[in-house]
This record gives sequence, structure tokens and C-alpha cells, in this order.
Amino acid sequence: MVEIKHIPKTKNVFKQLVDAAVTMHAANVFHRDIKMENVLIETSSKVPRVWIIDLGNGCLKTSSVYKNFFGTTELAPPELAARGEYKADPTTVWQLGTVLYEIVVILNRRNSSCIDKLMQGSLIPVKNF
Repeated sequence: MVEIKHIPKTKNVFKQLVDAAVTMHAANVFHRDIKMENVLIETSSKVPRVWIIDLGNGCLKTSSVYKNFFGTTELAPPELAARGEYKADPTTVWQLGTVLYEIVVILNRRNSSCIDKLMQGSLIPVKNF
């Protein structure tokens, strides 16, 4: 079992990521490439603020299936490989899950103070540790 350090900070960051994804979907925007490299954390205020950047692969969200994947291939939803198609909502949940996994498991294993480092900058890409 992995010891999860900095749970309050991790929860705060992830909640903001989920809220941002919900806001995008409510505006009919499908990011299609939510990943660590597209997350910035502003730490100049008392509470860190999260930004999702790079909507270059984004599109208008529809309820129909998508057949062509635009985004990071390694983070493509499993249903694309299984059925050759995917939907916006499950893909966003999948990609948010990969970000949470990376924050909790990979970054915590790499450096026990990684979340503290995350909170020290002014506006930093999450991957720059």
C-alpha cells in the first residue's frame, strides 16, 4: 500500500480539477487531453488555484460517440481500444483518474515532499519536479 502524503492539499487540487472539468462540460467543451502536463497550480494565494490549459485538442461536447482520438495516445480511454469509439464524459473521468494516480502514487513515490514543492512556486506546471 502506498502512503498518501499531503492528503488535504491533494484533495484540494483534485477537487478543483474535477470542478474545472465539470465547468467545461457544462459549457459543452470537451478538453480531450487532460493530463499532468496540462495542469498548472497557482500558489501565490493562501489556497492553491488549479488551471487546466491547452485546449488545442478540444472540441464541442456532444452526446454522440467520437471515433477519432485527439490527445495523448497513452491516455486514450480503454473503450477506444476495445470498441474503436469513446464518449466525452467517460473519457474525461478516465483522464482525471490518470492525473489523480500520478499525483498520489507516482509523485509521492518520487519525492515525499513533492506536494510541498508543488505549493512553493508561483505558477508552475505540475510535471516540473
